[in-house]
Amino acid sequence: MKIFLAVTLTITAFMLASSFCMAQEEDTEYSWGIIVEVSPMEVVVSEYDYELEKEIDVAYKIDSDTELIDIESISDLVEGDAVEIDYVVKDKDRTAKVIALDKTLAEVDYGQEGLEEEFEYLPEEDIEY
Repeated sequence: MKIFLAVTLTITAFMLASSFCMAQEEDTEYSWGIIVEVSPMEVVVSEYDYELEKEIDVAYKIDSDTELIDIESISDLVEGDAVEIDYVVKDKDRTAKVIALDKTLAEVDYGQEGLEEEFEYLPEEDIEY
């Protein structure tokens, strides 16, 4: 009986500890866009809002825990750089956890008319069903 009680208490303690750890974990979200403004404490990114169906400017706070990928420091970011951001929302503020410079995204200009020509040919047009 004592062994059963000890095992039950151990399992219960483990389950409580793991659920507490999960509750402390922050949900990380992802976004990407073009830098509009940079300061040592914040970056503002122009990104597409799918609910509003338009480009909006979104501010992300930067703290000492923010990880930078392909960037030496925040001061290396300039207006027009394309970035990918992993962030958490806390008290309606978005805090960047990871900021990565995206050189491939910066090469694509979504506003150019020539973009449609690039995708004119679709392979499924040649497929007979």
